[in-house]
Amino acid sequence: FFHFSKAFLLLLFKMLSSPAQAALLRASSSMSVIRQKHGGQGGLADRVVNRLIEKSFKVVAFDFDQTIVKLHTFFNKITPSNVHERKELKDDFADAKLFQDIVHKLHEHKIHVAVASFGYRDVIEAYLKEVIPSEFEHITILSRESSLSKSKMLRELSIIHED
Repeated sequence: FFHFSKAFLLLLFKMLSSPAQAALLRASSSMSVIRQKHGGQGGLADRVVNRLIEKSFKVVAFDFDQTIVKLHTFFNKITPSNVHERKELKDDFADAKLFQDIVHKLHEHKIHVAVASFGYRDVIEAYLKEVIPSEFEHITILSRESSLSKSKMLRELSIIHED
C-alpha cells in the first residue's frame, strides 16, 4: 500500500466474523515519512483512508511512541505528573496535520480509531487532546495500565469492536 521506513509502527487490523479471524496488517513508517514519500500532496489522508475502506477495515490501531509522536515518551520519562509541563505538546507529533486528517476521515467513514501502546494512558490522552480535542473521546486507548501485550491489546480491540 505504501513503502514504509522502520521509524513507525502502524497496526491495522480487519475485523472478520470473530476475533480469532481478525487479520492483522503491520506497516512501518512515520507520519512525516509517509508525507515526504508522497510529495506532501494534499489528499494523502484521503488516499490512506480510501485504501482502508477498500480493504474493509473497521478499526485502525496506532502505536503511540515514535509513531504518532516523534519521541519515545516513556523512555524520555514523560509521565502523567509532568506531561503538562511540556511547552508545546503539538511539536512532539511526527505530523500532527496528517494524523488529524486521517483520524477525522476515519471517523467520517465509521472506522474506529484506537491507540495500543506501552505508554502511560494519561500521557497519551494529553497528547491526543492537544491535536484532536473533538475526536479524542471516540478513541479507544489500551496502554501499559492494561498489562496486556500488543497482540492481546489487538485481540481486546477485536472483541470490543466485533459486529
